[in-house]
Amino acid sequence: MAALADRGLRARGEAVQRVRCEGRDGLQRRAREEAPPSIFNKEVGSLFWQRDRWVRGFIGEFVSGRWLEMGTLRQKVLAGYILATPILQAVSFVLLPTAIALGLLVKTPLAVAVLMFLPALPIAVTVLTQLIGLHDFCKQYDQRASVWHYASVLFLAPLYQVLLAAAAAVAVWKFAIGDDTWYKTGRASEHRAVSAVERRSAETAETAESVEVAA
Repeated sequence: MAALADRGLRARGEAVQRVRCEGRDGLQRRAREEAPPSIFNKEVGSLFWQRDRWVRGFIGEFVSGRWLEMGTLRQKVLAGYILATPILQAVSFVLLPTAIALGLLVKTPLAVAVLMFLPALPIAVTVLTQLIGLHDFCKQYDQRASVWHYASVLFLAPLYQVLLAAAAAVAVWKFAIGDDTWYKTGRASEHRAVSAVERRSAETAETAESVEVAA
């Protein structure tokens, strides 16, 4: 992941020609990204351990300082913010339960108690932006989101953010102790079955057209 991040930074700082991937038939090709089918199961593909690998790549690139070589201050700030985000997630994962416990169990001044809940603000902002994004997406593509869609974002998105923060915390710990082992994400390859169906459908359509022309 560090290598990919490094290539991205180098490409951003240089003039890189963009090309399209086309087959011999002239049709543009596209890649399909498949998400891991489980949270912790490494055998079938784990989201948690995939994030652990990704975050260590981001941390490695952040520590290397190559992002400081970018051309403008705006590019440096943006790259530094993106690469440091997993570290902030890890800090939030540690501070959030501590803040909740102290806020509920320890008698503290109101101002201090409010400050303890600051790590929860990024999660709240993320959930709010996702709710707004869901509304705008449905409006733009003339779709209707049900109450369940909004409820799922409202109640499940915080859990998802906690999961990402936990993976970030594990990644930061592994990076700190020099653990460079990593897990290659398994794939269920469900998209390949869809591709095969599409390919057979296309072949059937071409055969039908050939028969009609011949007739």
